[in-house]
Amino acid sequence: MKVSWKPREDDTEGSTIVLGDDSLGFRAAGSKFIIEAGPTSEQWLNQSVARPGAAEIKTFDRKNKQTAYVVIVDYQFSSLGASQKFRHAIGNDMSGGGVLEISHDGGGQDSLEAVLTGIDLVSGHGLNLVLRYTFLGGAFFKGPASNQVPIL
Repeated sequence: MKVSWKPREDDTEGSTIVLGDDSLGFRAAGSKFIIEAGPTSEQWLNQSVARPGAAEIKTFDRKNKQTAYVVIVDYQFSSLGASQKFRHAIGNDMSGGGVLEISHDGGGQDSLEAVLTGIDLVSGHGLNLVLRYTFLGGAFFKGPASNQVPIL
């Protein structure tokens, strides 16, 4: 699995950031091993809107969906300085909204328009750093963000 973050151009000047990629299958200097990735909660916001101009008022469900998604990544560094530099810069590199893209090992890709709501330090010891990223978005889409086909 590979998880990438594409910030909105108006939020940051950064480009695509690969949060984790466990395709190596092992942990070594420079690896970004995904410990866990997935939705922690999904909720449907049932809002009703009145139809204007009707003889009687009827409502319909807008079917809005809210998804909280968490990615926990184990980073391995070759030096203590590289670990500290990454730890201090990651918050500035990822602020704001964007698109979270998940590439699955068996093929296929999903994307989620989201806002980064938190980066938490799970553990940080020397050359090893484990971070938890929390995103809040709507419904997942199949394929890259450019396609925007809802998953049914």
